[in-house]
Amino acid sequence: MVTVLMPVYNGEMYLREAITSVLRQSFGDFEFLIIEDGSTDSSLAIIESFRDPRIIVVRNQMNKGLIYSLNKGFDLARGEYIARMDCDDISLPERLSKQVAYMTQHQEVGICGTWSKTIGEVKKSWKTRFPTEHTEIVAHLLFNTAITHPTAMFNVAKLRALNLKYDASALDAEDYDLWVNAFDYFSLGNVGETLFLYRVHIGQTSKTAERRQRSTTARVRAKMLAKMGIKASDDEISLHNRLSDNSWEKSDVFYTDCNRWFSKMERLTKPIYKKAVRLECLRRMTELHKFVFGHRRIVQRALLLLRGML
Repeated sequence: MVTVLMPVYNGEMYLREAITSVLRQSFGDFEFLIIEDGSTDSSLAIIESFRDPRIIVVRNQMNKGLIYSLNKGFDLARGEYIARMDCDDISLPERLSKQVAYMTQHQEVGICGTWSKTIGEVKKSWKTRFPTEHTEIVAHLLFNTAITHPTAMFNVAKLRALNLKYDASALDAEDYDLWVNAFDYFSLGNVGETLFLYRVHIGQTSKTAERRQRSTTARVRAKMLAKMGIKASDDEISLHNRLSDNSWEKSDVFYTDCNRWFSKMERLTKPIYKKAVRLECLRRMTELHKFVFGHRRIVQRALLLLRGML
């Protein structure tokens, strides 16, 4: 059995569509655990309008926040797997079926996501296609998250054996922090199919939350570098954050500093991840080269300069 875990706080606008997408899954062996987190809108009434016996509603008497609700759901889940869900997104009909099949076939994997597509208030939709193999996912984690949070499915036994949960100090980057904490203990994966629609809308993240998220994410990156054996100075960590946040500048000095930093990362990283880190750095250096120098043909120069990394 799977536990679909969905926290809800003032989610009335898209909640009905989100719940319906779960109830219409081709895989039917699940409990739908909804943590109603002290909403002040009509969210509870919308939830109670559904009469499906698989729905289990647990109410927080007051708003406790996402991390509290997720950890509460981890404790209450009865399924072999937990599938994350947000109250404004859509799980496509084959999502659970294909993730369960993947987790069954890959017993070494403790957390897996899926590819996703954006919907909502965006001028142009895009697909998020994170790496699917563990070593490549870990290399990507040096820079940013590599599993789209609401697509995540967890192996409950592996989580509980290690007492792995979301860390309240990692607010607004709690998923990225959990992946970083977990990758040493079991493999991470992604199903290489678009099985999820991720909604973007106004008011999703406040300016205050954006600043906090940027700060928290920087701390998680620093932890990831340390876990990979990459010792970095304050200046190097600052440079790494600029690279990861795409806060680039069109200058030879910036380009040279980045090239030097990528080489150091590749040299110091754990042997098991060296090839994946080389390729990740090469990909990012090629994109940076295009940004700095502007001519696509000059990318060949970057490839020649970095060929020694392969």
